[in-house]
Amino acid sequence: VSGFQRVQEHGRELERSVHGRSSGELLFHGVAELTPREAFMAEAELVPVHQAIGRVVAESITPYPPGIPIVAPGERLTVDIVDYLRSGIASGMYISGMSDATCETVRVVR
Repeated sequence: VSGFQRVQEHGRELERSVHGRSSGELLFHGVAELTPREAFMAEAELVPVHQAIGRVVAESITPYPPGIPIVAPGERLTVDIVDYLRSGIASGMYISGMSDATCETVRVVR
């Protein structure tokens, strides 16, 4: 109890922005254009992430936490997802599955 009281005393308000947003609202809105296998096996290119928005991703993008793919191969990348990933990386989030864990580039279907 005393630990929670100290957290409350020294805590701060969560920002109501992409930084404080749960990934839950992003997880189930993916638009699948190809099956994961089709996308993973397709001819692909590595592009800057801002140029990948709206394109079909050829790799899995899994932020930790929560450890659930936020984008699967075959789904389109959105601005909201890119914003979430960038803010997470800035806060120390680890990204698994991407060829570039810094999220500067992403593998997309040609």
